[in-house]
Amino acid sequence: MAVSAYAISTSAAKRRGRPNALDVEAKNAVIRAAALEVFASKGFQGASIVEIARLAGVTRRTLYARYRDKRALLLDAVKGVIDERLQHYDLDGAASAEEALLEIAADITVRSPSAPLLTRIIIAEGGNFSHDEAPLGRAGRDHLLQQLENVFAELIRKDMLPPANTAEAAVLFTDMVLASGIMSLLTFAPDGTIEDLLAPRVAFFCAGFAGWAQRGG
Repeated sequence: MAVSAYAISTSAAKRRGRPNALDVEAKNAVIRAAALEVFASKGFQGASIVEIARLAGVTRRTLYARYRDKRALLLDAVKGVIDERLQHYDLDGAASAEEALLEIAADITVRSPSAPLLTRIIIAEGGNFSHDEAPLGRAGRDHLLQQLENVFAELIRKDMLPPANTAEAAVLFTDMVLASGIMSLLTFAPDGTIEDLLAPRVAFFCAGFAGWAQRGG
């Protein structure tokens, strides 16, 4: 569900009573979108909770009720982009694992409205944003791998892929398809669409999956 940080409805805020889960998640999505915009333009050090709150249309108190600090907000915004893209695609509508994985790869890399912002943040902050926990890039990758494990488990359950180690499958897919696809986009302007760029990588991955799984993958 895509939520714009620039067109925020105030109808939910005007309703009385305790907000339901959908209202809470909708507001969280708006906050995450605003946070990505501010972090991408100002950097982590330059970003202000006040500015993020203003862009999201909430109070600073509301932000601090959800996030203890800027680090927690940035990590949640990064993870939110990943969750949004992987939950956006319905595996029940896929004719094959290759079709499903191509759609997911395209969604994660460029189709998401937040993808360019997320890429800029990871590049700018990924190596330095460590503090007492894992670097931002590692935290985002770990969360992505967890979600991709669920995707591969579901594809295997639907007999669209042979049984395999889902954790290792997620790592292979990330390295062979997502990482190489993003690097290609950053280093040259390909002819055609993003699907044209990713399709051969996804096809190669799927063609070798059965043999890799049989060898104990």
